Amino acid sequence: MNTKPKILIVDDKPENLKALRKVLKDLDIELVEATSGNDALKASLRHDFILALLDIQMPEMDGYELAGILREEEKTAHLPFIFISAVYTDNLNVFKGYEKGAFSFITKPFQPEILINKVKFFIEKHQQEIALFELNEELERKVKQISDYKYALDESSIVAVTDQKGIIKEVNNNFCKISKYTREELIGQDHRMINSGYHTKEFMQDLWVTISSGKRWRGEVKNIAKDGTFYWLDTTIVPFLNESGIPYQYMAIRSEITQRKDVEDQLQAVNKELEAFTYSVSHDLRAPLRAVNGYAQMLNDDYNPKLDAEAKRFIDNIKYNATKMGMLIDDLLAFSRLGRKEIQKSNIDMNELTKEVLVDINKSIAHSAEIKIGNLHSAKVDYSLMRQVMFNLISNAVKYSSKKEHPLVEIFSKEKNGEIIFSVKDNGVGFDMHYADKLFGVFQRLHSQKDFEGTGVGLAIVQRIISKHDGKVWAEADLNNGASFYISLPILLL
Repeated sequence: MNTKPKILIVDDKPENLKALRKVLKDLDIELVEATSGNDALKASLRHDFILALLDIQMPEMDGYELAGILREEEKTAHLPFIFISAVYTDNLNVFKGYEKGAFSFITKPFQPEILINKVKFFIEKHQQEIALFELNEELERKVKQISDYKYALDESSIVAVTDQKGIIKEVNNNFCKISKYTREELIGQDHRMINSGYHTKEFMQDLWVTISSGKRWRGEVKNIAKDGTFYWLDTTIVPFLNESGIPYQYMAIRSEITQRKDVEDQLQAVNKELEAFTYSVSHDLRAPLRAVNGYAQMLNDDYNPKLDAEAKRFIDNIKYNATKMGMLIDDLLAFSRLGRKEIQKSNIDMNELTKEVLVDINKSIAHSAEIKIGNLHSAKVDYSLMRQVMFNLISNAVKYSSKKEHPLVEIFSKEKNGEIIFSVKDNGVGFDMHYADKLFGVFQRLHSQKDFEGTGVGLAIVQRIISKHDGKVWAEADLNNGASFYISLPILLL
């Protein structure tokens, strides 16, 4: 039976697939190749992949679209992937790649060692997950059967045993290797000699309160080795109880996760860089935009009598585009901040929320649409975020039905399969369902700017907010016959 981890590589050019095979040929893996997005989706149904390497520039379905579909499927929702591109290498595309959930973005040409090291990380992560799963299964079986701890002191894991006061009574060879202490140096010592002091007082109290009450504890622990280096361990601590039900010793069974924690630190650093980029956008781009708008206004105010109609039109265009750019920056910043915002859920009356949204829409948009609202279900959501969702969906419906003789927007909800489904339907221009997968991407528009204004970020914001609520968003439409947008939210009780 073939138990090698499988990696999906997707590229429409055979020579690129050949090059990837050559780079990865020495790794103990099975490569599954696809030359199109559709072939990749079919392969994901037949195989269980630990990683996907995606080209971006492909006909019919590009890498971004493929990534979006993979994220929506339950089987591949958490599949890590790396974008590899020789064309889409600018900061905006790199940002878009990370926004799609990519683990990394590699630009061609690249050093083979870079790709090899990233692939090795996922191979080792996969092996650790298998080992940890098998270890936990073994632990569950044996803890129920025996009270003697010696079975764990083999070489299959990192094991230490302490008494009820935290004095080390036994360790195995793997524990000595990672801590860089000999067995003789560890036995009889307080466990705090390997504690790094990294964890908070509350963290350690939770650990000891849990195990001293006879319950098993599971968490990630940072320790310090004899030479001063640090290492991380995924740790399960099992109390052993005497006849009175009081713990008399504890067995800590561990798996090293130092490399994974290092990667998490790198991702955290990337997020900080994105925050710095957001700050730069907010401050460095707004100032010149204000200057452009200001100078255009001064030209209009001070020299208006001297300007002919064409010059005045040029000034109006400058002011319009500067304002439009400001709106785009605002939307991008709002979209970026959503990734870091913690949601605060409470039970919200969606009827009241929708009425408040309509007040805002009536103030900001001149329209003649008839708006029908059903008796909407309450939902446990973040109030401000859900208000943004409803504003974006309803204002879109008003906008895209504005050219109808009798524009109509209908807002309803229903319960189905343990979810609340809200719908916003209009009788406007609709869209071609062949392009429905583009609706919720940043800067994706299915209608021209001259017909309907907008920045192309509103629906991307909707999708991100609903995703943070563990829900889904989708749309149905016919060209020139209206569109319906749906959001589903799990039913949560207070």
